[in-house]
Amino acid sequence: MRTWKFIPKVATSPTTTTDTTERRAILDDALGRVDRQVATLRTKIDRLEAMIAEAHARRAHLENHLAELDAGAEPTPHAHDGSSK
Repeated sequence: MRTWKFIPKVATSPTTTTDTTERRAILDDALGRVDRQVATLRTKIDRLEAMIAEAHARRAHLENHLAELDAGAEPTPHAHDGSSK
């Protein structure tokens, strides 16, 4: 089993310096990190929404099979879109 060693992040806080230029650079860097995090999360949202839509489509397909079964219909061969994972 792998053990993880905690390595504290060595970052300067904007409150640990009185140099205005340095404080601005620290804050600009932090804003850039947050912007990248937001972009990453939005990409994940898009992927999750696509996965949910695919799951809804699979569910509707299965409900159609149940309706056919309830109606006494014989199973009919049909092609699937091949997107099941």
